[in-house]
Amino acid sequence: MNNLPISLKELTKSFGDFNAVDSISLDIQEGEIYGFLGPNGAGKSTTIRAILNFIRPTKGKIEVFSLDSVNNSTEIKKHIGYLAGSAEVYEEMRVERALRYFANLKGVNCDKEIKSLSRKFKLDLTKKVGDLSKGNLQKVALIQAFMHNPQLLILDEPTSGLDPLMKEVFYKLIKSKASKGATIFLSSHDLLEVQKVCHKLAIIKDGKIIAVEDLTQNSRLNTTNYEITLSKPIKKVELEKVKSIVRSRVSGKKVTIATKGDLTALFRKLSKYGIVKISEKKITLEDLFLHYY
Repeated sequence: MNNLPISLKELTKSFGDFNAVDSISLDIQEGEIYGFLGPNGAGKSTTIRAILNFIRPTKGKIEVFSLDSVNNSTEIKKHIGYLAGSAEVYEEMRVERALRYFANLKGVNCDKEIKSLSRKFKLDLTKKVGDLSKGNLQKVALIQAFMHNPQLLILDEPTSGLDPLMKEVFYKLIKSKASKGATIFLSSHDLLEVQKVCHKLAIIKDGKIIAVEDLTQNSRLNTTNYEITLSKPIKKVELEKVKSIVRSRVSGKKVTIATKGDLTALFRKLSKYGIVKISEKKITLEDLFLHYY
């Protein structure tokens, strides 16, 4: 394998006869924000737990920075910042003490980063952990993942509980980290979030990778959807003759199409049927998600 932050080859994790993760392969490059998208139960957290060696693969191989995830687990964890899907912190500790405790476990002094990140996330370090809201608990978990400036961040539902302003702070933070060479593996079921920040996306369903999308280049994300009402009905076969149409759906006088390229021929064709109303929208990951599922 290459010296990749994460490389999965035919990873399978079974629990009895049930394959929670079924023969998935992914290569994640340095500096990428890589989205891992799927509903609850799709296999996202199981994959993450296997990468971190919390559970052993049934079959296949996992390498992190060219190190075997099982044999070199301790060394690998020195370079990873991890946010669990449900983080737990000692409730009786003050926030600053809890974060320093986590830093001591890693054997690093993170005082400067703790203060800087707490300012970014507007987190009061003097409060007791047990008195924090869900959103502020999430901030504590995020800070402990970021505070030692890891080369690789593995984040499971990172914005859960955050308000919109704090989500923007998080998005800006991971983009900044990626621009400096850090790699972010972001598990989510939030389609808009993944679309907003990720370079690439893997969609997982029932433990299998059903699609990998390049969000910077993929042609499907560069298409435009039009919803058009005509004054008289058109047959779908007429639309299939237009090269710029990627896909279409016709229901009487209503037409829904996805297009790419020069639209001159399209609107020339539609004008013969009388255009009553036309609305335009960029295709979203939600459209892709519904398509794949």
